[in-house]
Amino acid sequence: ILKNKKSYDIQGDPMIENKERKFLHDISSPVGTAIFVLDIVLDTLKSHTNPPEELIQIQQLSGIFERIKTLIEERRREITQETLEK
Repeated sequence: ILKNKKSYDIQGDPMIENKERKFLHDISSPVGTAIFVLDIVLDTLKSHTNPPEELIQIQQLSGIFERIKTLIEERRREITQETLEK
């Protein structure tokens, strides 16, 4: 692969792309699980007459995990697009 290229493009290396795909796949499951569990906790806390003060912090945490999920999805789309363009 490297012999035919004058400059080394990391995005063109199938081995690196496969490692990144695997990483994205591996991290997606725990992030999805965290979002699921946080949603259950939030629903439970919201149903209380006097929700605890920690509710706001848990909502913030849920937002953080949603952002991570979005970043993972965006990167997956980028990799797929890059692959299709080759």
